[in-house]
Amino acid sequence: MKLKIKIEKDILKGWKGILIYWVIGFIVLKIIGVNSLSLYLLMFVSVPIIHFTHEEDTMFYILVGILSAFLIYRIVGLVLGTNLPLVAVVSRSMLHDETTPVVHYKWLKENLGINRNIADSWPLAKGFDRGDLLIVIGTKLSDLKVGDVIVFDANQGYPVVHRIVKIEKNGFRTKGDHNPVEDPWIVTPDNIHGKAIFVIPKLGYFKIIVAEVWYSLVGR
Repeated sequence: MKLKIKIEKDILKGWKGILIYWVIGFIVLKIIGVNSLSLYLLMFVSVPIIHFTHEEDTMFYILVGILSAFLIYRIVGLVLGTNLPLVAVVSRSMLHDETTPVVHYKWLKENLGINRNIADSWPLAKGFDRGDLLIVIGTKLSDLKVGDVIVFDANQGYPVVHRIVKIEKNGFRTKGDHNPVEDPWIVTPDNIHGKAIFVIPKLGYFKIIVAEVWYSLVGR
């Protein structure tokens, strides 16, 4: 047993170990679905630095940790029926504050004839703020209704999380509770990731901070 461990550690020493970690890192990034050339370059630069300044197996545990986290995320997504089971809120478009009576309740009443009692019965009726973390589930399009909060793509650089205010033949009209006007787009079925069902306050800030640091270094 001791001989086996010694042989394994010898394989990971020096530039031979770096080559092995480069291959593993490349595979991990491919499995995760990374397409950014900058991230691949960062991996190639960081592997030798970590390898030569720490124990030989440190890089292995880092890569395994990344892959394990991704696999857990994917499993959660499969259970919840969506490719985005956890979403960090990056804007304040769903915030409820002193402007809510006008931009949310009054807007609904004047434009859609929906009174406050109905709006307060909707899911996530109190809204949420930047930095909150949303739990999202996949749902049939036929099950979506006015008042549901959906996660969708709208060419904003990040998933949008807004409330359905109208259902039309070719898609859904949405609006942020904190916004004074309806969104300018129609959300088509192929752009919807799922429906938000639960809010964990402030837990999404970690993801936001990491993303902003990354974008400041390599761009979007």
